[in-house]
Amino acid sequence: MSASRARVAERRRSGRHPANRRALPPTSADDVIGKGSVLPRTEELTTTLDALAGQLLDRTRTAGAAHGAVTWEDLLPLMCGIAFAANLHADERQARLESGRRYLEVMLRGLRG
Repeated sequence: MSASRARVAERRRSGRHPANRRALPPTSADDVIGKGSVLPRTEELTTTLDALAGQLLDRTRTAGAAHGAVTWEDLLPLMCGIAFAANLHADERQARLESGRRYLEVMLRGLRG
């Protein structure tokens, strides 16, 4: 059994595995982050990030490194999901980093396809 599978098995036995937790009710982004900006510059920074990420995605598509149908609106929730999953599925910092890198690699391979 791999070390990763052994950790998951141990987490299940100890009750720390996400499958042992009660399911949360469905929520929307507004439920989680609210409808307003937390900091005065949040809106400005979000707009800048969206523009720059869109430009970067356009450049990767032009270079043939990203699938043409993918949009920034597709990628943003996927990246948030990767960060959430990495934090949820690992207790130690190094394990979270390794998980996050694996999940990101899966997403990037799909993006290139």
